[in-house]
Amino acid sequence: MRKQRDVEAARQDLTVGMHAITEINHAIRYADTKAAALAAVLALGVTVLAGRRGDAVGLLPNALLSVCLCATLVSAALLAVGQAPRLRGVRSARRPNRIAFPSLAAMDWAEVSTLPQPVTQREDVWRQAGDLAAIAVVKFRWLHRAMISTICTQAIVLIWLAVTTWLR
Repeated sequence: MRKQRDVEAARQDLTVGMHAITEINHAIRYADTKAAALAAVLALGVTVLAGRRGDAVGLLPNALLSVCLCATLVSAALLAVGQAPRLRGVRSARRPNRIAFPSLAAMDWAEVSTLPQPVTQREDVWRQAGDLAAIAVVKFRWLHRAMISTICTQAIVLIWLAVTTWLR
């Protein structure tokens, strides 16, 4: 009787864990969507710079143009780093996880096709939820840095645009 309750509790927790994985995956997708929007804003700034670079006559406009280009590269690098978060050493000491696709791809067919116990499935699900949560945290941290950098970059682009327009 107790074993039956434990199996049922593991199944219920497995369902909750799968829901948590789904929600965390949504958060990761939202971070990627926001990163794409920031990349579009950066592309707009680069378009403005490229379209009006001939207007940069004099030391101040050319210096601001150089700062704009460097700031754009920094912002783009911050966005790129956020797209490939690394979790060093997280999976090294663990057994293969049927829920994590890199681990699943490395498993042999006999291991994949064997039906695991509900307790093992529950452990795999929550381990995957934890790994995905760590990925989401890393992505949002880099996204936050990229957002601040992009706002500053666009402010510099606007200043450059105002200076070049004023000096024309």
